[in-house]
Amino acid sequence: MFTTEEAIAFLMAEKVISRQSDGDTYHLYCSGMDKIRAVLRTAEKNILEDFDEYIHISDTDMQPQAQPSNILQPLLNCIMDKRQAHIEYFANYNREITHRNIEPLGLYCMLNNWYVLAWCSLRMDYRTFNLSLIQTITPSDKKFAKEHADLKTILESSYESNKQYFVKIKVEKSALRTMGRTKYAFGLYNEEEGEEGSVIQHYMTYSMDSLARWYMSFADKATILEPTEFKDIVINIVNNIRIL
Repeated sequence: MFTTEEAIAFLMAEKVISRQSDGDTYHLYCSGMDKIRAVLRTAEKNILEDFDEYIHISDTDMQPQAQPSNILQPLLNCIMDKRQAHIEYFANYNREITHRNIEPLGLYCMLNNWYVLAWCSLRMDYRTFNLSLIQTITPSDKKFAKEHADLKTILESSYESNKQYFVKIKVEKSALRTMGRTKYAFGLYNEEEGEEGSVIQHYMTYSMDSLARWYMSFADKATILEPTEFKDIVINIVNNIRIL
């Protein structure tokens, strides 16, 4: 039997999953929660129902990522069965759909986003893909073509070989709505109130060039605070713009 404390912990997790998962996975979790409620004693069921009204997530920017087709469950099946998959992926850096054959190794959450780490046959290297940017997934009958280390080992090796850059910008609040959740995909890890209707955003990125090209989409409503290197990259992009 579950204790009341354990049941409440599951209830709190349900609230988070409702915002941080795709629609299909959330419905599966709700089905599991119904089974948990079914085995609780009457008194504990009442406590759980009463406690539900005291838990609420008000961040309107965090919504269930229900997609036209199921992404997460087929992806998890490929990971467990060690099967390849074909994905259509929206690449933020050039705003285009790319086609990749991958060997998905595991999922991880970083900076409020879920990613799949996979071996990419196109790049012949390990790559991370933001789940919210995967448009479709088609599981293959083919097993992995190569042996892989475990997820933790590959991630640690990747982080050791990549330099992290920290960027701070000031953004007008009017630009926040158009940024949506994409700001997290580009490494936003802290946001604080600024002066005169602005917010100060802090980014951690492995590619200042990619961040700079996305920054250009709202640059008229933002100011780069630091570092100077990031300013130089943006200026170089502007200077290379060709208008016929």
